[in-house]
Amino acid sequence: MVGIPVYVISLRASEVRRRNMTERLGALGIAFQFVDAIDGRTQRVPDAFDGAQVIRDGFQSEAEIACAMSHRLVYRMIAEGRNDLALILEDDAVFQPDFPETLVLAMTLRFD
Repeated sequence: MVGIPVYVISLRASEVRRRNMTERLGALGIAFQFVDAIDGRTQRVPDAFDGAQVIRDGFQSEAEIACAMSHRLVYRMIAEGRNDLALILEDDAVFQPDFPETLVLAMTLRFD
């Protein structure tokens, strides 16, 4: 419906969150794809990811680092894709009923 790729970052095992997001975006007529998040809740994440060294300064937990890594994973997908724009969401996003119209309007803005 929107015309840009929509990515939802979500832990693979988060079935309830995934079901809720599927219902929310479905009700708005927005097609999307889940991107499996990197899980840093139970183990230390790697010291390097996607060609970059992981700097732990400024992060409170491994889960925060894993979240940043998950976003970087989606950034790579966007950079390697063919679209100029994309929308990244996390699986706990909540939307106003006019979100699709707002998104279409935002797509008309000029930015880089």
